[in-house]
Amino acid sequence: LENVELTWAPAARGVPILLGVKGPKALRLAGEIADGVHGAVLTSPNHVRRIRATAREVRGSCRDEFRVVAYVPVAVGGDGHAARQSVKPLLARYLGVPAITRKEFPSEAVPIGKLSLKYLRRAKVMPLVQQNGTLGADRRRAARGRPGRTARPDWRHAGALLGGHPMPLKFGVHIPTCIEGMMYPVPFARPSDILPTAVLCERLGYDSVWGNDHMTTQRYVQREFPQPPNFYEPLITFSYVAARTTKLRIATGIIVLPMRGIPVLAKQVATLDQLSGGRVILGVGTGAYREEYEALFPDAKNVHRGTIVDEGMRALRLLFTERRATFRGTYVHFEEIECFPKPAQNPLPLYAGGNHPEVRRRAGEYAEGWMPAVLSPEEIKRGIEDIHRYAAKAGRDGSKIDVAPQFAVSIGRTHEEAGKRFHASQLYKHLESLKNATLREQTGGFEQRNLIGSPEEICERIRIYVEAGVTTLSGMLFVASSVPEMQEAIELFGREVIPNFT
Repeated sequence: LENVELTWAPAARGVPILLGVKGPKALRLAGEIADGVHGAVLTSPNHVRRIRATAREVRGSCRDEFRVVAYVPVAVGGDGHAARQSVKPLLARYLGVPAITRKEFPSEAVPIGKLSLKYLRRAKVMPLVQQNGTLGADRRRAARGRPGRTARPDWRHAGALLGGHPMPLKFGVHIPTCIEGMMYPVPFARPSDILPTAVLCERLGYDSVWGNDHMTTQRYVQREFPQPPNFYEPLITFSYVAARTTKLRIATGIIVLPMRGIPVLAKQVATLDQLSGGRVILGVGTGAYREEYEALFPDAKNVHRGTIVDEGMRALRLLFTERRATFRGTYVHFEEIECFPKPAQNPLPLYAGGNHPEVRRRAGEYAEGWMPAVLSPEEIKRGIEDIHRYAAKAGRDGSKIDVAPQFAVSIGRTHEEAGKRFHASQLYKHLESLKNATLREQTGGFEQRNLIGSPEEICERIRIYVEAGVTTLSGMLFVASSVPEMQEAIELFGREVIPNFT
């Protein structure tokens, strides 16, 4: 612009200029040229501190007057005064003061006390406080003799707000069972590393730990490492974990069903569920490496492993529920078996693991959960549609099926740091090895199909998956080259990501 005269400019001197931000680049620009930022939806109290720290770093001064004007969405229902009181502790965490009243909102944040349900549904909202009761506007309707509406209860996570599955978002960690040589280097974990990792997960608020299942070393692993990997049998490992934890769910992700005798597996799982107080999730599948099955059963090269999984899941359900179970299938066959004690849970959760279309059919027809690996949000949405269709044909409610994809997690203070660590990891090599098996139908890079970046970036990525319908992040594999490095990543995620979704 040239020779532009603004007659009102003198009156505007001293008015703070706030820059709307979305992303780290815009935030750094705001630190350079503006007096503050606005328009952010805060994900945690630490978010405010990080915004201020970035401004301080860029500007090189204390920046005490750098303003953070942001949304802390709150749904208020019930008695107006009581509801506002219940919201105060949440807002106090963001504002950094011990308590607040309606007239004491500092300028560094603008909490919104009343939002329409319509707005909440389209906002990316974390966290949310919901009080059951009648909405304030409807109390006025009632006073005039008009019917009011009731505030919706139990909106406890973003999935419900965004039209997703009405379940709280749950987080699970893959602990070292059969991961050496594939996801992690050889050697990686000692037996003494397993329990401390599980106890750490429970302390940090993770819902579950997961373990995979292998019997022998894969050929590509044999070529890469001179030393054979240690594979710890998952059910025995989980009996050890269950004895030293109290709330943590123990989940197989997955048991390779074609390698297992179904009645014996049913007995093992039912016993573990009883001993753990009903904490078992049984994820099953065909397994990624057919070579492993053929090493165990050299004469069974023409066996269709998918049929074994179909029959095995149906047979397990009978063994878990019937007084005497009989099953006659192509591969699974037993007569009049009494399998007691039954699992403590009824039903014991069965999850169908894998990316093949047949896995979605199994999930819809007779599973409590679907556990794919490394899918994009769009693929998750299409998978859920398939599952709901199969569930409806089977007379089941597809909305109750847990959508529990597995992802690699590379978390760092910056995106560049996290991405570099991911591409240099053994886990990245493992994903490459699955391009001709579990991941053969996928297109696009692995970085867009996993959780890679800073805590803020990972939070945003998780919200996108929640919008797609994800209800559990199962068996997350944290990029690491040693157990202490893995535990450090688990702790960083637990402290800076999980609190934003609970």
